[in-house]
Amino acid sequence: MVMRSDWRIPSYRKSDHRFDILRPFGLIVSIGVQQDPLPFSGPECYGKNLRIQFGRCPVRGVFNDALKTLLQVQDELGEFVEVWKGLEDAPRAYELFDKGEVGKIAFQLGD
Repeated sequence: MVMRSDWRIPSYRKSDHRFDILRPFGLIVSIGVQQDPLPFSGPECYGKNLRIQFGRCPVRGVFNDALKTLLQVQDELGEFVEVWKGLEDAPRAYELFDKGEVGKIAFQLGD
């Protein structure tokens, strides 16, 4: 299964070859609005008998389980999530995120 859940250009075929390692009858899931051309063709998907699913993340349906899991593994995410104070640096943060220079960014609002 390949799951994509951010708004950037799809990376199904970037350095780790996610599309190419999908087994027959595999699944590609894209959460969010897909605006860019897909980096694979219909015949390629047909040849692997893949299932593709696009749509919104059912946040209300998965929130409690996701929060429970997050609380269990929060110590392991320290290096993955960067906390930025205030929104004044948001344009720079998104620029770095888009270039892949930072991972997940959380903005701390207020004191």
